[in-house]
Order: sequence, then structure tokens, then C-alpha cells
Amino acid sequence: MMRALLAFLLLFPLSFAGCGIMDEDADSAFLEAMPIISAAIMLSVLVAAIAYMAGSFTRNPQLLVFSKDQIFHTFVSVLLVVSIEGIFFFTCIMASQAAGGVDMQGASINYLRALHVEGGQMLTTIMKRSIDYKFDAVDFFGYQVPFLGGETFWYNAYKNAYSRHLEIVFDMVMVGYVSAGVQYNIMSFLPRLALGIMVPLGLVIRCIPKAREAGNMVIAVALAIYVVIPFTYAVHSTMRDTPVPWYSGEMDETGISFEQVALYMFQTIFLPNLSLVIFATAVGGLMKVAKVIP
Repeated sequence: MMRALLAFLLLFPLSFAGCGIMDEDADSAFLEAMPIISAAIMLSVLVAAIAYMAGSFTRNPQLLVFSKDQIFHTFVSVLLVVSIEGIFFFTCIMASQAAGGVDMQGASINYLRALHVEGGQMLTTIMKRSIDYKFDAVDFFGYQVPFLGGETFWYNAYKNAYSRHLEIVFDMVMVGYVSAGVQYNIMSFLPRLALGIMVPLGLVIRCIPKAREAGNMVIAVALAIYVVIPFTYAVHSTMRDTPVPWYSGEMDETGISFEQVALYMFQTIFLPNLSLVIFATAVGGLMKVAKVIP
């Protein structure tokens, strides 16, 4: 009976649906971590039972208090195991509503994928135009008079300056392109990291008497990773659907719109740093909340 009840308590969180397109992997990772969490909880119960028996036999009040405290925290850990995905799910739903009712995981991943593709197209255009300028710069004409000499004119030599200018722009866009690619890969892994690795780790740490606060902090950070970061990127993604007053999209004589480059760098460099600031602030707040968890 006890084994069936424990199995029910451990498998109950899987009845909650996740929030995002990567949650099947996160749920699978969380399920894979269940044996470790179960072992940690059983070990915690065993430690409490041994402490209680030793305290009763030796009439040691400290051991009796420790055993009761250990049982209480073990019970809280089991409740967290039961409700953790529900907590994450409903928190994600509330954040999605605040972001305009979008699927935050899907919106953020699609946004970063679109930035990565746009960067690749921009790099191709810039490099092709730069090479064209190099070829144009070698065009020349000249004349030669026997016994008197002649002159040679590179009438497109100034296009070398355009080519070098585009090489600088290419390097700038490359930074944003690499940044978008790295962010896309990280964003795809975040749900699994938070729900499949950090949450089980935090629950296991909570079963250690001297490390319960650290376990609460790990769970708080996991919640921020799972909800706050996708929320910020979902908000950022609305920029692609909102017209920018100063953005015309027209290319100049160099074959590239500098407004487009500026907007791309803003989205791939500045906004991710803003997301990190919001994430750090959220983690600080959640850690304060985690301190009140028994």
C-alpha cells in the first residue's frame, strides 16, 4: 500500500501539461530523475526514523526534535514533487497572458530562429555586394602613345572604400548572427535544463538537512529560467510585428540598409542583455520567496 501511494505521489506531476513546445523533453527528463528523487526522499525518511529511534532509546531531545524536523521537511519535499509541474504550468500560463496570450516557448524560439535566418541572409547580401565592389574597383581604361607613353585610369577605384566599409558591417552583423544562433540553441535547451535537471537537483538537495535553503534557491532559479527568460523573449518578438517609425528598409549605394543593421544588432545584442538583467532581478525576488518555504 505504501509503495503504491509513493508511486502515485511521484507520478502525479506528470498529469500536468507543460507550457511550451519543448515540454515533452522536460517531462521525460523529470521522469528519468524520479528514481533519484525517490531515493533521496526514502533516505531522508530513513534518517528521520533512525534519529527518532536513537532519540527514544537514549532519551535525547535533540535527536527527537531533529527527527520531527526531518519528517516535516520530507513531507514538504513530497508536496513539492507532487505539485512542481503544476506550479510551473500555472506560472507559465499567467506569464503567457501577461505577454499577450502567446505560447512563450514557441514565440521565443521562433523569434530567435527568424533572427538567425535573417542574419544569414544579411551576411550573404553584404559579402556578395562587397565582392562585387572589389571586382568593379579593378576596372580601368588607358591609352598608350608610341615613344611618348600613356596613362591608366581606375575610374571605379573608390569602390574599394565601399568594399572595406561593408567588411566592417559584415563583422558587426556576424557578431549578432552568432549571438542569435547561440541564444536559439540555449533557448531550446532551457526547459529541459530547468525542469529535467535543476528541479530534481533542488528537490534532492532539500532532503539534506544542512542544504535545504540551497535546494529552495535551485528550484527558484529553475522557475526563473523556465518562465522569465521565455517571457522576455516573447515580449521582444513583438518588435518584429511592430513598425519602427525611422526604419525605411531602403538600401543605399552600398547595397545594405544601415537601419536594418542597427535594428538587427539591437535585437541580437542589446535585448538579450536586458533579458539577463530582468532574469537576475527575478532570481533575486524568487530567492527571497524561497526563504519562506519551510
